[in-house]
Amino acid sequence: TLLASSAASDVYKRQVLGLLTPSSVLVVTDPAAPDHAAACAVVRHLVEAPGHVPVVHVVGWPDAPDPALPYPGVRDVPGPVDLLVLGVAAQRCAEVVRACARLRPHGVLVLSTGFAETGPEGREHQRALLRAAHATGARVLGPGSYGFVRHGADGAPTVNASLATPVPARGRLGLFCQSAPMAVGLLASAGRRGLGLSTFVSSGH
Repeated sequence: TLLASSAASDVYKRQVLGLLTPSSVLVVTDPAAPDHAAACAVVRHLVEAPGHVPVVHVVGWPDAPDPALPYPGVRDVPGPVDLLVLGVAAQRCAEVVRACARLRPHGVLVLSTGFAETGPEGREHQRALLRAAHATGARVLGPGSYGFVRHGADGAPTVNASLATPVPARGRLGLFCQSAPMAVGLLASAGRRGLGLSTFVSSGH
């Protein structure tokens, strides 16, 4: 039992590290989706993060700041991709995750809203999203996540896959919260106190 528990713990650690320390990121968005602006902000923050940034691919934003970023569709993106970021309508999220299964993402960051918090239909969208992600072996952060910031160490990139700007100062403190409004308050409080962060994570739902 102890060996099984240890093996499960090791798998969990690898999955979480794969989520928080991606070397490649795919952002899928849709200009018609309510959360398109949030997805675009995450793209900019990923590209502008200090230090060596992960490789970033974008689907659904033809006017991305770097002409090398956009791809016509998910099928055109070269794999593998460590992190999948979603800024599409809730009813499309599970479909997009299934389409990205061949890219073998470690994690799915869902910025989109419109899930269980909206009622029975949204709850079904959320269940479908989780089933699709877990079928690929990916961990889900969200829906309705503010994203995460992970400062690099030992040559790893600094990743700002969040709506946070500016990037929190580097430090040893890790912060975790659920809601986006709470994320805004926590980051502002940390900044006022001069607290440096190693990791910040907003779980969403």
